[in-house]
Amino acid sequence: MTGCVMDECMEGVALLVDQQVPTQSLPLDTLLDAVAIHASLGFAITVCSLYLALEEAYVQSGLDALIEQLPFPFLTWMIFNEHYSLWSCADIDGRGRSIEYMLLDHNLSFFNTGSYTYFSAINQSFTAVGLSVCSPSIFSYFSWRVDSNPQGSDHFAIILREIGHGRRHLTSVSQWKLDQANWPCFTVLWELDPDVTCKPIIND
Repeated sequence: MTGCVMDECMEGVALLVDQQVPTQSLPLDTLLDAVAIHASLGFAITVCSLYLALEEAYVQSGLDALIEQLPFPFLTWMIFNEHYSLWSCADIDGRGRSIEYMLLDHNLSFFNTGSYTYFSAINQSFTAVGLSVCSPSIFSYFSWRVDSNPQGSDHFAIILREIGHGRRHLTSVSQWKLDQANWPCFTVLWELDPDVTCKPIIND
């Protein structure tokens, strides 16, 4: 399991990973509340979790600088409290436009299908403030959906399932232990029976 400690990541953003998955922490030079790792899912991938509270300000250059630190291909979850029509929000705000610019500037793909990811008890409304973004080269490697049961939270769990496409691009290198082969036995078995090889060819 990997993640980050509270004093390093301010709000305590973290990534929890199965211990059987090979991972390595990726240091980030950013003031944003983010944590990232390298992981192997049968193919190499960078995974990042990013959170920005509603009252917290940020600049576009800071977001761009963070994206540029993530080795390709990467997958990131963003809770930005942003609103934009691309992910089926009824209104548009400055943060939403910043995310749109980020997607365009860095040629990124996002999984959101319009499903709501957050319920505001104060406003009694649903919005989609949680985004899942990735490099285009791995977009087809995952399926995306939102859990219909919030499990007592105001955020609905986003479920990304790896569907195995990445493994199709892997090629294994064949290896032989030539020094351990029984070459005398191989030579005997390899020699063909003369009665077989010397029979005349019969043409119909």
